[in-house]
Amino acid sequence: MHNDEMDLAKSTDAPDLPPVAGAAEVESKSPASRRHTGWLVVALVMAVIALAYALFDWNLFKGYAERRVSAATGREFHIDGNLDVRMSMHPLVTMDGLRLGNAKGATQPTMATAQRLQFRVELWPLLSGQTILPEVHLAKPTLLLERYRDGSDNWTFPSSGMNPVIRQFTVDHGELHYLEDATHTDFLIDVASDKPEASRLAPLNFQGKGIFRNNLFKLAGRADSPLDLANTQTPYRIDIGAIAGTTHAHATGALRHPLQLSGFSLDFTIAGPDLAELYRLLRISMPETPPYSLHGTLGHVGHVWTFDHFTGNVGKSDLAGDLRIDNSGARKRLTTKLASRNLDVHDLAGFVGAPAHADPRKASTPEQHIEAVKAESTDRLLPQKPYDLEHLRSMDSDVELRARHVVGTPMPLDDFLARMKIDNGVVRLDPFDFGAGGGKVSSAIVLDASRPVIATSAKIKARGIDVAKLVPNVPAIQRSAGRIGVNFDLRGSGNSIARMFATSNGRAAVGMGSGKVSDLLMAYAALNIARILKLKITGDHDIAIRCVIGDFDAKAGIWTARTLVFDSADTVILGTGAIDMRDERLDLVLKVKPKGGSLLSLRSPLHVNGTLNHPDIRPDYKAIGLRGAVVVVLASIALPAAELGLIDLGHGKDSECLKSEIPAR
Repeated sequence: MHNDEMDLAKSTDAPDLPPVAGAAEVESKSPASRRHTGWLVVALVMAVIALAYALFDWNLFKGYAERRVSAATGREFHIDGNLDVRMSMHPLVTMDGLRLGNAKGATQPTMATAQRLQFRVELWPLLSGQTILPEVHLAKPTLLLERYRDGSDNWTFPSSGMNPVIRQFTVDHGELHYLEDATHTDFLIDVASDKPEASRLAPLNFQGKGIFRNNLFKLAGRADSPLDLANTQTPYRIDIGAIAGTTHAHATGALRHPLQLSGFSLDFTIAGPDLAELYRLLRISMPETPPYSLHGTLGHVGHVWTFDHFTGNVGKSDLAGDLRIDNSGARKRLTTKLASRNLDVHDLAGFVGAPAHADPRKASTPEQHIEAVKAESTDRLLPQKPYDLEHLRSMDSDVELRARHVVGTPMPLDDFLARMKIDNGVVRLDPFDFGAGGGKVSSAIVLDASRPVIATSAKIKARGIDVAKLVPNVPAIQRSAGRIGVNFDLRGSGNSIARMFATSNGRAAVGMGSGKVSDLLMAYAALNIARILKLKITGDHDIAIRCVIGDFDAKAGIWTARTLVFDSADTVILGTGAIDMRDERLDLVLKVKPKGGSLLSLRSPLHVNGTLNHPDIRPDYKAIGLRGAVVVVLASIALPAAELGLIDLGHGKDSECLKSEIPAR
């Protein structure tokens, strides 16, 4: 049964068929063979894509790129050269011949150009809307930055919402052109990237030249990458040296907020031939000075610039202090406290309009040379140069200067203190105090420069000045003793010191109480020949001084002597006349009156003429000649009688030392 069933099963099977052609080959192509075929297909597709990429003209996208940039900047943008893309996970985009248009009303149609711009793009962040550029390189770019007369500029763009992240930025042979017509500023700066330091972006080296505020300008230095400007976590390092005109400056350090130029502290040095040049450069009003060099810390927070802990020299004077310039108000305000161990009075000449250098050969600037030549060619003592009203009105200030010693004066001064305040063109110098000859001088001076012609008032008082120290190099004066007091109360108008004195009104007085003086000096003053000969033989000695008074009434620049007296133990000298401050001429007569008889006296009035700068003191030769004629006549009679012509019978009396408003002590 089983065998039959088996046979039946066999009988029911399909008949044997001949083999199909190629069946063996199909069975021989295993799954590995099929994978190989797939790779061939992929390779074929990639080859087609590569061929398409190689043959694709990326310049077709130039129009799209130009429109996108133009829309974002509001300026015309053109790609005059090729646009090329090299595909990778970080595709490299190359654009040649770039031009960005300038703002409306600009002096030039183009703001920026670049021979070539290359950058890489990270692809995956693009899917999330982020633009990350690992590298950006500019070849031969040019950039024009321009500020217009109305205060606007060409570098302010509308917000585009495009904020790409740039990892590295380099520039090759770049050029920055800055133009500001209102201030006569026009300079070019060449820029190139240096090799990047470890873990930092590539820094920039730069140098340039041109015109800054109508002064020749040079600049050179090194700064961190522009990408670091927006990084508030990392200080932005700079090292810059500049020359504007004849002023040199050097700054090194780091900026915390470089885009706002705020919150920084830089090591800063500034030097030049004249501090007055800072007005032309920075609109900071300073007097004319000799050459200076100052070093300190430059800072800026908000609207306030500071120059702290500076030290240095102005001329022969050492100087130290702190300075602050506040631009937050309607008017710029300068505040500074200065200190000097040894202050040379000649370095302050510019404050009163005198040349910073009296000798033209030592002038530091052409302007100082001209002023020195003018001063040298005139016989005037008082400074003729007008104050610059624009400078006095340009800013407010509060300046305090202290000096331990003041040199350069006939009599050394000490404990110098001056405080000058300027508010809306009104200058107040109060106090203006110093020690002199063991005494003290105190002054309060006001110059109202808010009007076309400066109105001035001055109150000057001196107490207890040792007369022997006034002229320390004259031995005869050194024998003198006494204390001098001064009281000036004057008003005037004029834009120079000379004009202020030429229009002066008020009172000027000097006085001295009891003291002593060289007898020989008084004999010379009286032309007392007999006494001079005697003192030459026996030796000089001191005689007592009862008082000295000089009291002048000033009206319209003419100082008329109200009281002019010198009263000693044996001589009274009385004076009359006036000093004309309009032309600085002296016209005084001193009459010497002995209190006792004197043999061989050619005593006659002394005429004080000439100018303040070159006074001329001489006796009245006519009076001397009359006495000589009497001598000749009497000599023919008898010698004893002839000697009477040279005998002063002593008509002088003790003059009452008039009560004066000038305390001598």
